[in-house]
Amino acid sequence: MFKRKLFLPLLPAILIFSLLMPISAPKASAASSDDFLYNSIYNGILHMQSKISLGKYGQESSKITAAYQKVLDNHPEIFYTQYYFQWSPGYFYPKYISSKSEITKMQASLNSKVNAAVKTAKTKKTELERIIYLHDFLVNSTSYDYDHYVKNSLPQSSFTAYGALVSHKAVCDGYAKALRLLLNKAGIWAIKVNGTVSSGDHAWNMVKTGGSYYYIDSTFDDPVTNDRSDVLTYKYLLVPESKLAKDHVWNKSKLPKASSTKYQKLYSLSDFVRYNSSIYYANQNDHKLYRMTLTGSSVTKVDNHPIYSLKIIGSTLYYINLADHNSVYQMKLGGTSKQKIKNTQAGFLSVKGSSLYFYNNVSNKMVKLR
Repeated sequence: MFKRKLFLPLLPAILIFSLLMPISAPKASAASSDDFLYNSIYNGILHMQSKISLGKYGQESSKITAAYQKVLDNHPEIFYTQYYFQWSPGYFYPKYISSKSEITKMQASLNSKVNAAVKTAKTKKTELERIIYLHDFLVNSTSYDYDHYVKNSLPQSSFTAYGALVSHKAVCDGYAKALRLLLNKAGIWAIKVNGTVSSGDHAWNMVKTGGSYYYIDSTFDDPVTNDRSDVLTYKYLLVPESKLAKDHVWNKSKLPKASSTKYQKLYSLSDFVRYNSSIYYANQNDHKLYRMTLTGSSVTKVDNHPIYSLKIIGSTLYYINLADHNSVYQMKLGGTSKQKIKNTQAGFLSVKGSSLYFYNNVSNKMVKLR
């Protein structure tokens, strides 16, 4: 989360605006001055115009700022304008991050990433599988730009879908824009939602599937760990507003009601991995390894030993066996070929790329296992 301070000087001026103003995402029409501003700015930026005519409606800085804000939220494929802009009565002057030729190359890179991910997502059998695949793709391929965040030196790219999907570094705004772009390209209704959390301004998504609306916070599902290891959680995946409202604040008045708890088993998981349409997890009651479908059905016990820190690389599961002095084990997905691979006091497992690490409780160090 990152809160950007703004100011609004007198005309003519350069306006710095926040990317995290609460909005809904209505479909634009030419029925009002707001819609005229929205359409004018959108079409002008789409064609990379340096001077965009706003006609008689371009007289109020607050309305121009709101329209520009809405364009960027509704069109995450537009990543190539600066946060600030210049304007004079009746005209809008966007500032582009580079030359037209360079931006065209950057667009090609973003489109390539998006199209490849969506192509794979569309091979999934159900819409639910496509949503989860794209959520996981984003979380697994993007890291929160923590280093720049703590230095208060975040680059603009970290607030964009380009930053998340091409540079692989983003903050909440970039995560939310990237997920909207991926889901929309896959034919799934999704919008970006803006609000606040305890640390400041924040952004996430609302999606529609199976006739119901849900929220997804992909930033919170990609927590920053002390050792910077890759972590994927489902705590904010397809959640109702009642759960999200425990630590998020936003304007719900213009948004559809999201009350379904259909995927409670998913967002209640704490120690799990996904392989295609199956979830492997440590049951919170007996800590034993189970398997279920994405909808929480067909629950099957895979192994009788209590486990902890479940990980997956390829089609092999790794875990700490609590019944064997916290030794590290591996097994195939069906529960076969189980074997001890490290006789040690392991605190937890960690995956970085395709490598497996464990925390050695004796030396208090992370050790590469394979």
